[in-house]
Amino acid sequence: MSNVKTPSMLEAFEVSEADLVRLEYPQLENEVIVSKNAISPNMAGFLEAEPGSVEEYSYARKLAVGYLVLTGSQLQRVNPEDREFISEHFSVSSSEIYGKPEESESKKLIANQLSEFNQYLDSGENPYARKLVDLLSSYDITDVATDESVSLLPENSEMIAEFIEDKFKNALSIFNDIDLERKYSHEEIKELFQEGINSLALSDTDWSDWKVEIINGGNISTSAKKKLIKIGKNTAYKTNRLKPLFVHEVLGHALLSVNGSKTGNEKLQYGVPGNLDVEEGKTMYLESVFSGEVPQRIFDRYMDTNLALGIGDNAPLNRYKLHELHTNRLMARAVSKGENPEFETVAISAWNHVNRIYRGSLGTDVVGVNTKDIVYYDGYVKIRKYVSQQMKSGKSFEQVYNYVMAGCFDPTNQVHVDYYESVMRNSKK
Repeated sequence: MSNVKTPSMLEAFEVSEADLVRLEYPQLENEVIVSKNAISPNMAGFLEAEPGSVEEYSYARKLAVGYLVLTGSQLQRVNPEDREFISEHFSVSSSEIYGKPEESESKKLIANQLSEFNQYLDSGENPYARKLVDLLSSYDITDVATDESVSLLPENSEMIAEFIEDKFKNALSIFNDIDLERKYSHEEIKELFQEGINSLALSDTDWSDWKVEIINGGNISTSAKKKLIKIGKNTAYKTNRLKPLFVHEVLGHALLSVNGSKTGNEKLQYGVPGNLDVEEGKTMYLESVFSGEVPQRIFDRYMDTNLALGIGDNAPLNRYKLHELHTNRLMARAVSKGENPEFETVAISAWNHVNRIYRGSLGTDVVGVNTKDIVYYDGYVKIRKYVSQQMKSGKSFEQVYNYVMAGCFDPTNQVHVDYYESVMRNSKK
């Protein structure tokens, strides 16, 4: 048996290259049992729900996730000659839940990164950039116009940042005295975030039960149901990233849940089914105006998910090949900034990114892809466009912000809009 960490089916995890050949999902059996037991009640709920309703979509999504779990379970024990067939079903099942990258968008991202890494080569010696240029040049992007680029920062970023700063000035003031010249420990970050939440609770008691804790893991995340901000201790967070991350998690995910709770509706508090991409888009949007750049990770995840699936005549990339690509990408960007990190350290951290894309499958000899991480890019593009259109129609940013942040729903989805308005009408009766 493998000694690697034992995550749940749909969670990312870390594993060394040596352990990849023995990759297992020991907790998968528990989720298989849960999924099998849920099939009948979820199917009954789906058939009884009003066609086109939020409830119908909710049950359909639960059934689809259950199918993904069961497909992943088959993938772990299927005969080698059948693995390609099951892997394809795994990727298709994931795509039906979370969507599939658009090749046209991925080609734009490839073109952007080719431009980025060629600039690194022009600036000086960068062997990692050379490897990336050689690899990405193998993809046919001739149909991408030379003036096409992926939209980056939100429009009116400075005005939006000032609006958020003023609205939450007490909570955000805790970052005014941060020493950018030193690294903060995980315990200090925890205390900093908790201080910000405590400040919010002074004017809104709905924040009073929210806590911050340090966990095993590689990222900062939010659990709305547990009212918890989780600081992953396996990652070193750059000091200048702390404020944008606080905005993303606390004034993004957590605030959406807090505001949703004020409607008295659980779905608006925890997420109307199909809300995932736009919620991530909202939080990425807010983070971007404070960091001054759109987080590169959302572009990398989207493009790499498509590389793992295969683009055009290029074969799908397995874990090993994608890990090599991402490690070189991290090193190339570091070298371009005059940094000189240890290659081995960067290579280990690169597994966090890579394993998210293959979670639930082996992704080695035959590739099965979990497409969940494209929601960050899709959601960001969607919410950026929505806010821009609303403001061009004559609405102030405050009006748009108050509506978008009223709860965990998708303002670009008419079913969600109708559901939200129905809840609000009923709450006034």
